[in-house]
Amino acid sequence: MLVYRVSLARLLEQLQVARDGGDKAAIRMAAHTLKSSSSCVGALRLASLCAAVELNACGGLRSAQPGLPELLDSLVNEAADVDQAAQELLNPAPAPRHQ
Repeated sequence: MLVYRVSLARLLEQLQVARDGGDKAAIRMAAHTLKSSSSCVGALRLASLCAAVELNACGGLRSAQPGLPELLDSLVNEAADVDQAAQELLNPAPAPRHQ
């Protein structure tokens, strides 16, 4: 899970740089990579958002779907939730003591 968290941070940074530069190919590649690793750890909502970003970045979504900026915002928000959950798995809170 630690390796996933490191990869998640790196890929989110790549997505931000690609987003800032308008580089749809780099967005697609980072989303594709994150989709695979997120699926492997069970972060299925994040993997689904990555798939939508990947498809949108290559021009495959119709106009009725959210645009790329909105999808990227959703992806980043979900990634923060996944990262928090992963952190909690790595460092669980101590169980309360019963006296």
